[in-house]
Amino acid sequence: MVFPEGHRDPKVISIAEYCRKKGAELRERSRRDNPPGEKQKLVELAAMLGTGEALDRKALHRFGSAEDGWMRLALETQCGRMIPLLVREGSNVGKAYFLLAGVIGKEELVGTQIFQEAMASGAGVALIDLWGSGETEVFDDTCASVYHNLSRSCLWLGRTLIGEWVRDFAAVSAILTEEFGADKVSLGGYKEAGLAALFQSVLSGNNHSAVLEDSPRSLVFRNQTPRSTPRVSFYSMALHIPGFLNWGDVSHAVALAGEVRFINPRWSDGEPFEDDSPQ
Repeated sequence: MVFPEGHRDPKVISIAEYCRKKGAELRERSRRDNPPGEKQKLVELAAMLGTGEALDRKALHRFGSAEDGWMRLALETQCGRMIPLLVREGSNVGKAYFLLAGVIGKEELVGTQIFQEAMASGAGVALIDLWGSGETEVFDDTCASVYHNLSRSCLWLGRTLIGEWVRDFAAVSAILTEEFGADKVSLGGYKEAGLAALFQSVLSGNNHSAVLEDSPRSLVFRNQTPRSTPRVSFYSMALHIPGFLNWGDVSHAVALAGEVRFINPRWSDGEPFEDDSPQ
């Protein structure tokens, strides 16, 4: 748009080329430099995500009797947020629970490995619709990326969509402890929701283990998939966290967390993750 077609000044690189180059530099720097103290990194992470204050409980609504063992509930918070959830109590002795979330909604979890493992464990299982998904869906089909407008509105307000999802995980974890007597809550997330589970594990002081499926192992930019049709990208705009690579990438969050496991880890473009992959 600036230069005649085919005559761009070679000194001017594209946005994609710049992001790949800068991402590789930041990744190398994070490997080389000594990170700040753990407490400072947690403060920085919370500020970067824009998690703000915790979601305080106003009421827990229950809808009808359990169907196939699943109870239908909704957590209403003091700020007016409604978090739909399904809860199935465990069959094993003890009060362990898995709290799982996907990107599009609860139904997306059915075919995932994290769901199958949770159901086979005999522990209790809770499925939630994160803010803007499932029963609270606010997708805009006119946009080429899921959560384009919702993520952008969060950024305008100094927040991030994943930061809001971290708040959801924290609020429902508290409900499982208070209402269902959970003494251990393991967090699981599919795709971008896996990062929210990881960040909540970190910010909770390692009170929760985390399992991430098809989630990015690094947010370093590598490729850009042409988006000729809506929702063709592997990840949505929920993935965007301004300043994250300056903070230290996903590997730093893993180092600060307790027990973390990745299932089919990926790069930020959705390609399978290999630590020695070209930048």
